[in-house]
Amino acid sequence: MPGTTLEDWRRFLRFARDSYPIEFLVELVPREMPDDPATIFQLGQHDPVLLRIFVGGVQLNSYFFTTTEIDLDLDPTEVETPADASRVLRFLKELGDALNRTVLMTYDGAPDLVVYRYDPHTPEPVYLTR
Repeated sequence: MPGTTLEDWRRFLRFARDSYPIEFLVELVPREMPDDPATIFQLGQHDPVLLRIFVGGVQLNSYFFTTTEIDLDLDPTEVETPADASRVLRFLKELGDALNRTVLMTYDGAPDLVVYRYDPHTPEPVYLTR
């Protein structure tokens, strides 16, 4: 989700905390997640930070690389069933609705190769193929 602000991050953190099981880690040690994303980015200047969001059996990860993009990754081998895929896509839709922003799923390292696009201002998500 490019073009984000700290307010988008704040809403994202609240959405994740309120909607899914999460684990926040600093140097791979579990900690209470701060409410303020600026605090998380400050922590990340010195120590690696990670937010794990558990969507069924699939783990989504945020490494807080930049304030201007909410970027999550997943291990595709964890998406073992159609139900797993549906849960991930439902998460993306819920995230787009919570932030009132377009959400994209892309190939790792290829932000221009969009696989899935959800825009909360249109009725249906768009699935794209290569």
